[in-house]
Amino acid sequence: MTPVTSLAPPWLVRAAAVGWRVLVTIGMGVVLLFIAYRIPVTLTAILVSLVFAAALAPTAIRLRARGLSRIAVAAITFIAGAALVVLAAVILIVVLVGDIRSVLGAVQAGFAEVRDQLGATDQLAALLNQLDDSLASTLTPDIAAIAGSIGNVVTVLVLGTFLTFFLLADGDRGWAWFLRQLRPWQAQAVQASASHGLDQVAWYVRRTFLLATLDGLVAGTVLTILGVPFAGALGAIAFMAGFVPYLGAVTGGAIVGLAALALGGPFAAAAVVGALIVTSIVATRMLQSTPMNSSIDVHPMLVLVALPIGVALFGVLGLLALLPITVFARAVARSVVAALDMAPPSEERDRQTAAAAELATAPDAEDALTPVG
Repeated sequence: MTPVTSLAPPWLVRAAAVGWRVLVTIGMGVVLLFIAYRIPVTLTAILVSLVFAAALAPTAIRLRARGLSRIAVAAITFIAGAALVVLAAVILIVVLVGDIRSVLGAVQAGFAEVRDQLGATDQLAALLNQLDDSLASTLTPDIAAIAGSIGNVVTVLVLGTFLTFFLLADGDRGWAWFLRQLRPWQAQAVQASASHGLDQVAWYVRRTFLLATLDGLVAGTVLTILGVPFAGALGAIAFMAGFVPYLGAVTGGAIVGLAALALGGPFAAAAVVGALIVTSIVATRMLQSTPMNSSIDVHPMLVLVALPIGVALFGVLGLLALLPITVFARAVARSVVAALDMAPPSEERDRQTAAAAELATAPDAEDALTPVG
């Protein structure tokens, strides 16, 4: 019996296989964006809890290996992580609340001094004035907006707290149930990439916190030594800016530098900006030999695309949480696409090889493809 062979060329078969997977992926993205638009507060709480739980997961796994119960491990890790976050928030509030308007005035004065020193033309002066107004609107706290968002913040905190605790306690059980719905080879591929993605997110969060803390301490210490006023508030600004990937370091350094220029003169501004640059270089070099270095394997172009989406959908929390989610999605994307196959990659390659061999060796293959008459 002559084997049935495909009349479609191999490149068309491959294009069709890739095409429907791309359509499925785009469809999933559209659905997720629609959900994010309809329930942004709830989805923000989910994103925050996922990132927080991922950062605490390695510690929870080590505690479970020592024989502690699920509830005890979830309670210990969550309380420790939450205490660290609350402590940082309290310090920032205490340092910033009384000095934020003075720091804003110093930043604007420093910006005006730079503008005057440049001797800008009319067009450049107009552009600098627009930048000054934009900077002022960004840094000035909008009391009405803050009051209106208190309910959303409370909702995110309450929902995020429960979700994080239950993810630490029973997240692995839900994950095991999900893997049981897949074929064995699919489950193996997804599990391997998901474990790698979880490690990357955990190291990314720890790396970001470490570098932001270093920026804040260095800025505050240098400005204190030089006798610049509001050194604590400026260090807090450098700390907060460190959590924004790529753009945060530039923006935070510019704000601290402009304020230092107005409050302490050119030497203070150059000293604090130089100290921040040296700290970034040295810290990055020291982390190259640690697992934290592999956590930033994300192209800056992807970051520049992800950040505006996070801000538009979820506000400031989206700015902080969407990149860790992007890191995890990038780690598991290849395995998820592979899991859409109906057969393991090795079996699919064997099937295609066998079909090609049959087509090449069949004595009547050419006749079968020749039109009759």
